Amino acid sequence: MELQQSREKHGKFHKRQANFELLRIMAMMMVVTLHYLSKGGLLTGFEEEWYAGTYAAWLLEGFCASGVNVFVLLSGYFLVEAGYKWRKILTLWLQVWFYSVGVLVVLVLAGVLQLSDMTIYNLLDFVFPIQTEHYWFATAYVFMYLFSPMLNAGMKAMTQKQHKMIVLALIAVFSMIKSVVPFNLNMDRYGYDVIWFLCLYLIAGYIRLYGIPFFTQPTNVSADCDDTAIRRKMFGKSVLTYIVATLAMFAVLMAVGTFYRLTGKLADFVTKSYQYNHILNLAASVALFYAFYHIRVKGKLADMVCTVSPYVFGVYLLHEHIGLRYLWPQWFAVHEYGQSFLFLPHLIVTVLVIFAAGILVDYVRSLLFYGVETGIMCLCQKKE
Repeated sequence: MELQQSREKHGKFHKRQANFELLRIMAMMMVVTLHYLSKGGLLTGFEEEWYAGTYAAWLLEGFCASGVNVFVLLSGYFLVEAGYKWRKILTLWLQVWFYSVGVLVVLVLAGVLQLSDMTIYNLLDFVFPIQTEHYWFATAYVFMYLFSPMLNAGMKAMTQKQHKMIVLALIAVFSMIKSVVPFNLNMDRYGYDVIWFLCLYLIAGYIRLYGIPFFTQPTNVSADCDDTAIRRKMFGKSVLTYIVATLAMFAVLMAVGTFYRLTGKLADFVTKSYQYNHILNLAASVALFYAFYHIRVKGKLADMVCTVSPYVFGVYLLHEHIGLRYLWPQWFAVHEYGQSFLFLPHLIVTVLVIFAAGILVDYVRSLLFYGVETGIMCLCQKKE
């Protein structure tokens, strides 16, 4: 009875938050698109000749580059007000392990991989996926979650001004400086580490606790303007900011890339605007987050979104498995469509297929996990 009530309560909560669950789904599709473009070999460097498809690929890469940051912002936004649960971190760890080992077993049985070709160090990537960064995102996310109780306590203990100054300082150190200096910094990991995730967590916490006036307080709005009109105005402002920031990322890429092509200098700076911790990428990510903050998802669409969203992380764990991450672009012949007029349709179909496969597999995994948890609970009750 308690389990049923918990599920009903959980369902009602997420139905009210269906806009964010829709964003979670969209963010994961953006991540799959990033991997389609990069691992499909469509992001040609400036030392090679470019075609129309190359420009399209890089522009699309820019519009999807904020997907990773958005996924972390969503987690921080909800975790800042949530209680810490050891069960969740254990479930997450087991979920990652299920994919790292399970997919390996399937690939070996299918003859895609040969155990005889692997060393003991290769096997460690599968057996200890968090420690070896089999999935860099999962490693950073797990440790971010471990730090979340201390971060939550700190954010609630400090004043808004203190929180704001800390966030601004972190953005300056880990984002702004690297975005303007034309060389690599030793401490810069391009956003592929737990340090950047902790920065995003504190930013998400500030958004949840106080909000950012630029995205929440419209100007030149009459006193009799209703809430729907205000939300529409702020939605448009957020979308426009996301588009402008993304186009600025692309413009920086083209400007620096052209300079590199002509002079051979600033090679390390060419793609920097696309890195997760670049200030333009961060701006686009926050703007996209607020765009969905201002929309309302209702009815059957909300039901469908909230049914799918719990299995979204499985999409990442499946298609980014070490044994699969470079295979599925070959299976879908991604590189062959890079300069084809079918590029966009092929990308859309491929992303949807990968997404659907990941959702289905993770749904099956959830049933297995639920069955094991139920069996353990029943066994414990019998012993009592």
